[in-house]
Amino acid sequence: MPRNCPHCDEEAFGWRDLITLGPFAVAECKTCHKFVRNSGWRQLMAPLVFISIFLATMPLWKFIPPEGSVLLIPVAVIVL
Repeated sequence: MPRNCPHCDEEAFGWRDLITLGPFAVAECKTCHKFVRNSGWRQLMAPLVFISIFLATMPLWKFIPPEGSVLLIPVAVIVL
């Protein structure tokens, strides 16, 4: 799974380089010797996904009954 360098467009990075590449860890291109790093978008994307799921479920909380024992009925049906 080689990836191209964004500077010289040569296949310079293998899968091990891609795993260790991060927003703070840089790797040097073997062809043009310029430094390449990951943008860090994945680190920001994961918390944004969880926050958006939480915010999307907030309007659905009004449909959950206030009694906690009602939520055990589907568990009992599955177990039996």
